[in-house]
Amino acid sequence: MSHSPVPDQGLSGSLKRWPQTLAFLCFLFLGASVLPYPGIQNDEVFFAGPIYQTAGVLYTVRLHHHRVTFMLLSYLGALKTWLYIPILSRWKPSIYSVRWPVLVLSAATVPLLFYLAKKVHSDRAAIFATLLLATDSSYILTSVFDWGPVVLQHLLLLSSVALFWRFAQSNRASDLWLGSFFVGLGLWDKALFLWPLGGIIVASLAVFPRQIWLRFSRRNLALALTGFLVGAWPLIQYNRTHHWDTFRTNTHFTFKDLYPKSTVLEHTADGSALFGYLANDPGAGHPLDPVTFRERVSARLSVWAGQWRVNLFPWAVLASFLLLPWLWSTGARRPMLFLLIAIGVGWFQMAITQNAGGSVHHTILLWPMPTLFVAIALAELSSRGRTGAWAAALGIAVVLIANLLNFNQYLVQFARYGAAGSWDDGILTLSKRAPDYHASQFYVIDWGILTPLLVLHRGSLPLEMAADAVMSDQPTPGDLNIERLKLQRPDALWLGHTRDQEQFQGVGARLDRIAASIGLRKQVVDTIADRNGRPVLEVFRFLPSS
Repeated sequence: MSHSPVPDQGLSGSLKRWPQTLAFLCFLFLGASVLPYPGIQNDEVFFAGPIYQTAGVLYTVRLHHHRVTFMLLSYLGALKTWLYIPILSRWKPSIYSVRWPVLVLSAATVPLLFYLAKKVHSDRAAIFATLLLATDSSYILTSVFDWGPVVLQHLLLLSSVALFWRFAQSNRASDLWLGSFFVGLGLWDKALFLWPLGGIIVASLAVFPRQIWLRFSRRNLALALTGFLVGAWPLIQYNRTHHWDTFRTNTHFTFKDLYPKSTVLEHTADGSALFGYLANDPGAGHPLDPVTFRERVSARLSVWAGQWRVNLFPWAVLASFLLLPWLWSTGARRPMLFLLIAIGVGWFQMAITQNAGGSVHHTILLWPMPTLFVAIALAELSSRGRTGAWAAALGIAVVLIANLLNFNQYLVQFARYGAAGSWDDGILTLSKRAPDYHASQFYVIDWGILTPLLVLHRGSLPLEMAADAVMSDQPTPGDLNIERLKLQRPDALWLGHTRDQEQFQGVGARLDRIAASIGLRKQVVDTIADRNGRPVLEVFRFLPSS
C-alpha cells in the first residue's frame, strides 16, 4: 500500500503527539460522564453469565478437569468472558467494573486509528480522525455500554489492520502471524466480524492487488493460516462438532430490508440512533433538575445551543465523497477508494443478512472507516493552498462542535429523564434490596432481570426463569403444570416489570390468569422505581384467593 507524499505540514514531534493524547482523554472523559446513568442491561452482561453458572451456555470443553466455555451463542464466542474472569474476581460486579474495562479498551482504538491514519496518509489526517472518533456519540455510547458487543470487534479489527500494514512495509513474519491471530480472535468473539473484514478483504484486492501479490508466498500463506487457526480455534472446534452451525443457521439473506437498514446507518452516523433507546426522551416525563456541576453546565449549554439530536457527520461524509474526483490525482485517492469499497461491501453484507444488521450495534461495526474517510479528505484538502487549509479547518471545527453538542444532548436527557426501557436503573435498586426479601427462590417472568441480578450477586441469589407458559397465550399442558407447581410455593417470590414497562408484553397478565385458575391471587410485596420516580419493577407473591 503506497501513496504520494503529502506536503510537509510543519508539525514538531510534540505537536504530533498531543492531539492523540487529547483525543484519548476526551474519549475517556465523555464516556465516563454518561457511564453512571443507566442500570445494568441484560445483553451488556450476557458475557458474564457463564462466570457464575453453566446453565444456558451453548458450548463448553473439558480442559484439565475444568469445563471451559467456548461459545455463548452460535455466533458469539466467550472471549469477553475469558477477559473478565480475572477482572470480576477482584472487582465486585457493578456498573463500574462492567463498563470501565471496555471504555479503556475502546479508548485504545484512538491511538490505533492515529497510527493507521498517519501511515496511510499524514499526521494531519491522524489528528482529524482521532478527534472525530473521540467525539462521535454513536461510537462512544456503543462502547461504554457494549451490549452489542462491539468493543473487542473494533479493537481486534484495527489491531489486525495495523499489523498487516506494518507487514506490507517490512515483511516481518511476526506482524503477519499476529495480525492473522487477531482476525481469528475477532471471528471467535463474534462471527459478524466477517462484515467489516469482508469489506477490507475486497477493498484490498481491488485497490492494492500488486502489493498483495508481492507479499504472497507459501511461507506467508502458512504464517497467516497458522495465526488465524490458533485465534479462531474455539470457533472452529465448535463448528467442527456441530455441523458448522455458526454458518448454517446465521447465513440467510433477503433484500427486503435494504431501506430500513440504510435508515439505521444514517441515524448511526448522525448520532440520533440511541435517543429513546438508551436515554429517555422528554415524553417519558418525571424530569429531574440538574444536580451536579456537570449536569448544570450541560443543561445550560443545551438551552443556549439548542437540542442537537443530530450531528453534521453525514454531511461531512457526503462532502468528502464529492471531493474525491477533485482529489483523484493526490495521495488521498487510494486510501479513500479503499475505505469507500470496504464500507460499501461491509454494509451490503449486513443489509442483506436476515434478522441481523438492522440495529446501531451492527452498523457501528463499520466504524472507524467512515471517520477515516472524512479525515483523509479534509487533510488532503488542507494541503491544497491557503483556501483549502481554511476550508478544512472550518469543516473539522464545525463537525467537532456539532459532535460535542450532540453528545451533550445525550448527557442532558440521561440526567433529566433517565435511562430508557431495558436500561432503567431500577435493577440496581432491586439488586440492593433482594437479600432483604429472604426468599427461598426468585422466579423471574420477564426478560432483562435475571442475568443482571445473577452477575451483580455473583450467582448467590436463588434465581430461576418462569416456565414458557407465561410467554404464550396457548401454553402446553406440561408448561402449565410446571408453572402451577411454582405458584404454589409459599416461600417463593416473583420478579417482573410493571405492566407498562414489560419487555415481553403480556407476561404478567398470563401469569395472573394461570394463578387464578388454581385459586391464587397476586400480592405485591414491593414496587421498585427508577431514579426519576417511575415504577419499573415489581416483587410479588401469590396467596389463596379466599
